[in-house]
Amino acid sequence: MLAFIDTICLRCAVELGVPDAMHNHGGPMTLSELVQALSISTSRAPFLLRIMRVLVNSGFFSIKVNELEVLYNLTATSKLLITGSTNCLAPLVLLRTGLQSAMAGQAMSAWIKVSDENIETPFHVAYGGKGLFEFASERPQFNALFNKAMACDSRVFMGQVVKEWGDVLFGGLRSLVDVGGGTGGASVVISRAFPEMKCSVLDLAHVVDAQPKNDLVEFVKGDMFVHVPPADAVLLKWVLHDWSDEDCVKILRNCKESVSREANKQGKVIIIDTMLESNLNDFNTMRTQHLWDVYIMTMTFGKERNKMEWKAIFDEAGFSGFKIVCELGVHSVIEVYP
Repeated sequence: MLAFIDTICLRCAVELGVPDAMHNHGGPMTLSELVQALSISTSRAPFLLRIMRVLVNSGFFSIKVNELEVLYNLTATSKLLITGSTNCLAPLVLLRTGLQSAMAGQAMSAWIKVSDENIETPFHVAYGGKGLFEFASERPQFNALFNKAMACDSRVFMGQVVKEWGDVLFGGLRSLVDVGGGTGGASVVISRAFPEMKCSVLDLAHVVDAQPKNDLVEFVKGDMFVHVPPADAVLLKWVLHDWSDEDCVKILRNCKESVSREANKQGKVIIIDTMLESNLNDFNTMRTQHLWDVYIMTMTFGKERNKMEWKAIFDEAGFSGFKIVCELGVHSVIEVYP
C-alpha cells in the first residue's frame, strides 16, 4: 500500500534538485549543507531528513556517519538524475510520476466498470475522453516533457544497445527510419556510431514542428498508419506496446512494405520492446515487466506481449520470421524479416 511513497519522494528530490546539489558540491553533504544548497528554509530541514531517509532505504542515496554528522552522497542510480549529464533520466522520472499518470491510475476501476468500449483507456476516463497522444498534442508543456523524457531514455538505452550490439543490428545498413522517434534521441545515437548511414525520424506534425534543425538526422512529418518512408531498416523503439494487436499489424505492414521496396527484400524491422516473462528466473525483471504492462494499460491502447503474442502479430503482418537479438534488462531487441 505504501510503495507509492518511494515514487513521490523520488519526484520531490528531482524537483528540489537534490542530485544536482550533491553533484555541484563535489562530495558528501550534511543535511544543513543540503538545505543551504537547495535554498529552502531551515524550518523544513526535519521534513527533508525524513524524505532523504526513505530515499536512502530505496538505494537512491547513500549515507555515512562522520563523528556526530550524517553525510549524504550520490549512488550510481541518483547519478542518472543529474541535470545536464549525458545519461540524465530526470525528465523520465517527472513524466512517469506526474499528475497525468496518477490520474489515469486513479481512474482504473471506473474504466473497468464502464460498459462503453469506446472509452478505450483509463486515461480517457480521467481526461474527458481524450487519449494520451491527443492530450499531448493540445498541451505544449506536457508534450515537451513527454518528448524530452523519451529522448533521454533513448540516449541511455540506445547508447548501451549500440555499444554492445551495434554492428549486429546496424552494420552495413545504408538507411534507417526511426518510426515514432520523437526528438530523434535514438537516431542521433545511432547516427553518431554509424555516420555513413542516413537516419530519418518519422513522427506526427506537432512533434516534428517542435524540433530544431539537426544535422545528424532528418525529420519527416507523417503517420505510421498511412505510410513509412523506404529504408534498409525500420526502427520501432517502444512504439508497438502503445497499440492494440490490430493497430500493430497495420503499422508493421507499412514497415514491411518500406524495407521490402528499398532493400530488395533484404531489409528488416528492428523492434525494441518488452517481451513478457522472457526471464522467469529473475523475479525483479519479471515484476517490473508486469508493472510496466499495467502502466501501459492505464495510459494507452496497448500492452506488453510474450513471445507467442509477438509471433502472432508478426505472422498476421506477413513477415517470414524473427529473431531475438538480445535482452537488456526488462527490454528485448527483436529483428523481424519480410
